[in-house]
Amino acid sequence: MKITLLFLLTTFSLSIGASELTDEYLLLELSMGRHDPGHVDAYFGPERYQQLAESAKLSIEEISARADELAETLASQSSGTYDPTEQQRIRSLALRITALQTRIALNQGQKLPFDEESALLFDATAPVYDAAHFESILKQIDQLLPGNEPLPVRVSAFREKFIIPPDRLAAVFEAALEECRRRTLQHIDLPAGEGFTVEYVVDKPWSAYNWYQGNAQSLIQVNTEFPKYIDQAVDLGCHEGYPGHHTYNALLEAQLVKEKGWQEMSLYPLFSPQSLIAEGSGNYGIKMVFPGNERIEYEREHLFPLAGLNADDAGLYYQLVELRGQLAFAGNEAARNYLNGKFDAQQAQDWLINYTLATPERAKQSIRFFDTYRSYVINYNYGQKLVADWVEAGDADAKTRWARYIHLLSSLMLPSDLVQADTAGLPHAFEAGWQGQKTCEVLFEDATSRVGRCIFQPGIGHEKHYHNPHFGYVLEGSEMRILDDTGERKVTTRAGGTWSTDAVTIHEVVNIGATTTSYLIVEPKQDH
Repeated sequence: MKITLLFLLTTFSLSIGASELTDEYLLLELSMGRHDPGHVDAYFGPERYQQLAESAKLSIEEISARADELAETLASQSSGTYDPTEQQRIRSLALRITALQTRIALNQGQKLPFDEESALLFDATAPVYDAAHFESILKQIDQLLPGNEPLPVRVSAFREKFIIPPDRLAAVFEAALEECRRRTLQHIDLPAGEGFTVEYVVDKPWSAYNWYQGNAQSLIQVNTEFPKYIDQAVDLGCHEGYPGHHTYNALLEAQLVKEKGWQEMSLYPLFSPQSLIAEGSGNYGIKMVFPGNERIEYEREHLFPLAGLNADDAGLYYQLVELRGQLAFAGNEAARNYLNGKFDAQQAQDWLINYTLATPERAKQSIRFFDTYRSYVINYNYGQKLVADWVEAGDADAKTRWARYIHLLSSLMLPSDLVQADTAGLPHAFEAGWQGQKTCEVLFEDATSRVGRCIFQPGIGHEKHYHNPHFGYVLEGSEMRILDDTGERKVTTRAGGTWSTDAVTIHEVVNIGATTTSYLIVEPKQDH
């Protein structure tokens, strides 16, 4: 059955595949890159689009007007399709265009509240935490490192013992990167010949950066302007390389651009929902390849000696690392208040020193990051939380977590897809009916999957219900009205049509056509 399903899932075409849509999209993003040098994070598509952008020389106003037109075109396409894969592709592109329009507005001087900006750019709004939330964590750190000096001073002094000597940084970082790669390849098949180069730079607003080059190649830059601590070697190696950014980009290129021909995915706009998935999966990926205490054991056994560091206080150090990790959202509050005008730069720096325990130098660098990347900061911590909650949902075992994580890295999943659908009180599709009338029946079920058939005569519908991830096949077509959280739309289904979805979905449907419609639904069971 699995082989048959995979064949079916790759045979239907998408209406969005019309080249004029992706041509226009790529032209607009690359044109925006001419006005905003940080806008395009990576582009590895045909050179003709770059040449077209250079020759067109579109103004920001022209980009904005054409983006509005493209958004309207996509909206009209979305209302005419039932296939969830096609819907997701259109939705993904529509959110990219929303992000583009938002960046245009910001470049033109428009001010947006922090949360509104992050929702428009990254399809997510991070939770708000007050000082009391962080003070309870700071109290634990105070007990861990008692003393008379201010807590940030004590923490900074203790951490200095774990700074990697500059002359050993390259050896330590590259050893960690290779270990991250070795562990990743035990679970993920990457394209043949994939690889990376490493450069060490200064005067940047970030700690490290992956510049994806295409053809499964990356340039990883490490900022040596500030000290690097022993735990950062694995952090940055996994996040920037394996199973983080390099892995994510290589899988998207292989499976969406080269295999499916979705050229819009050959461009990565930095300020877009893709960045929350990238940063969140990059941070969470550390835990995937170093589960439990494996990371601490690896670092003590291999990286401490390589760095020439004494591991006597390593146990205490990793307790501190764990507690400081719980302060991550304090950075969001500094950025939110700073960008909303409630903090000036000095107040934001003081907050970062007191509530994230950053050194004054790092706090100042963070303000530079806020000035450059604005609400992007939520992608690291809130992105990690969303990815963790989705991957681990239902107390998933290691096999299931890896399957979900790999799917996330190689699909069009969006941040809002990571928020678990609330199915409480709703019937499953096979149990749902219409005004007391049963509409679906289970035809087959075993340990790996179950197959249902649903039949709707004219005027008959399917009350609000949920579906688990599934594949569908239309036996008889008609015209359907679908109501879900995106609104109401009418679609025409035809015999032989197919669709699939990898997420839990909730909707209500009614047959508004003149003929009976029926279809099969194949639902794999979670652990298979």
